[in-house]
Order: sequence, then structure tokens, then C-alpha cells
Amino acid sequence: MAYDESLLSPIDPASIEWATAFTRFLLRDTSEPYSLASAEVRATLETTAVTVDEATYYRPHMAAAALIRSDPDRVVSERIDNASAEYVNPAVLAARIERDWSSIDDRIKALSGVNPGGGRTFRAVW
Repeated sequence: MAYDESLLSPIDPASIEWATAFTRFLLRDTSEPYSLASAEVRATLETTAVTVDEATYYRPHMAAAALIRSDPDRVVSERIDNASAEYVNPAVLAARIERDWSSIDDRIKALSGVNPGGGRTFRAVW
């Protein structure tokens, strides 16, 4: 599925298309060729989703954080001759994304009546 920025608004945690686009936005993975296949993004979205009364609500901020934390190839520093660069620690970046985009969890609570909380995976079926 091609990245489509028009899917970013309105915020719709029940839409896998919105969640996939938002996850790519958070990861800055918006240009083809993508670093992650759509199936990988969607699988991560499924594992971080909340299900209430057969309705699934996606948490792209949690999916993006999980993908950042678990990326074994993520560069944290590099040095070439006299030049060097330090990058944000993946765990720190993941925590920032989770915190800064927690309003998505507030939206899920407003829609479902269930607070998904800070956990990475939560399934509630009533």
C-alpha cells in the first residue's frame, strides 16, 4: 500500500489504513522503497491493538515505538575519519513517541470506554 498522507486526518484508530499511514509517518518511512513492508507494519499494529466488543483500535504510536526498539540495524553512532555523529538512543526515541502521541490512547478510550494504558499489548473482549 502506497503512503497516502491524506489518510492521516481525521484520526481514526479503528482504521488499519489510517494506522498504517500514521505508523509510517512516525517512523519517517514515507517514501518508496519503504524500509518496512506493509505486512510488517500491519502485523505490529495487530500486536499492539486493543479489541473491545469485536471492534479493533490500532495504536500506531506503540507500533512505531516497538519497531524502533526492536530494529537491530538502527545506527546509534557513526564515525568516518574526523567526523562523527551520535543519534538518539532507540529506547529513548521509542519512549518519546509513546508519550508524545498518547492522545491516541485518549481517543481510543473515548470511543471504546476502555483505557489501553501504557502496555504494549492489551486485548479486552467483553
